[in-house]
Amino acid sequence: MKQSVVDGEDDLAAELAQKGLDAGLPPADILDKGFVKGIEEVGDLFGRGEFFLPELVQGAEAMKAAVAVLQPELDKAKDVYRVKVLGELRPQIGVGRRGAEAAAAAAPASHAAAPR
Repeated sequence: MKQSVVDGEDDLAAELAQKGLDAGLPPADILDKGFVKGIEEVGDLFGRGEFFLPELVQGAEAMKAAVAVLQPELDKAKDVYRVKVLGELRPQIGVGRRGAEAAAAAAPASHAAAPR
C-alpha cells in the first residue's frame, strides 16, 4: 500500500484498498498503516529534494484513489474522525484547494492536531 503511493500508482492503490476491505481490515487501519505511510514518505522525499512536483502530485493522486475506495467505510465511522490540521502548504507548490482537501480527508484521526 505504502509503495503504491510512493510510486504514484493510483490504479494499484485503489485495488489494494479494496483488497484490504475485502480481507476485513478496518478502513482506518488500511489508511493509517498503509497509505498514510506512503504519502509521508512522498513528503519526506520531496522535502529532501529527491522528489519533485510531478512525483508529489502522482503520490497525491494515488492517495486520493485509495481514499475514494475507503471513503464509504470511513463515513460509517465518521464520529471517530474530526477536523485535522496537517501542516502548512506552501503557495509555491501549487497543490491547490483540491490537493489540500484530499490530504485532509486522507489523514486519520490519530494525526489530528490539538486545538489551540
